[in-house]
Amino acid sequence: MALTNTQKDNIKRRALAGETGASLAAEFGVSQSAISKIKNYHEFTTAAASASRPSISTAKKPAVEVSAKTAEVQSDNSSLIKCVVSSTKIINKTVYLKPGSTLGDLITACEESGSLEGVFKNTEAGERARVKKLTDVIPAQAGETYSVYLLPLKSDSGL
Repeated sequence: MALTNTQKDNIKRRALAGETGASLAAEFGVSQSAISKIKNYHEFTTAAASASRPSISTAKKPAVEVSAKTAEVQSDNSSLIKCVVSSTKIINKTVYLKPGSTLGDLITACEESGSLEGVFKNTEAGERARVKKLTDVIPAQAGETYSVYLLPLKSDSGL
């Protein structure tokens, strides 16, 4: 069964929010492998994104360099880390950070809130890393581009 782009957008949003591939596969009548491919490789469509999300400008803007104490505008992005961020609230928002920035800095720059963890994927090398603490330095190098997924942090119930 061929899925529409709207269905793929819905699957990706829900998968990134923590729903299991098995439950999504059963609901949409596709394999878990198809769900995994959509979650990891599908780009949100403009029509579906604009229907449920605020419009995000794709025009190139000066980079915002974020630190805990100050925000400065930089015209040269080569010494910064480029993060293309998606979450349950935002789609492909580009944020530039100084090397040594923390997960908390990234969450602040994206105007997100709540208990979140970050999954970082280096777009050149394809390596992934997960960061759960707000004070942890993000695993990224200046001049590189990362796809970042901000996910709700699952708490251990301790039962």
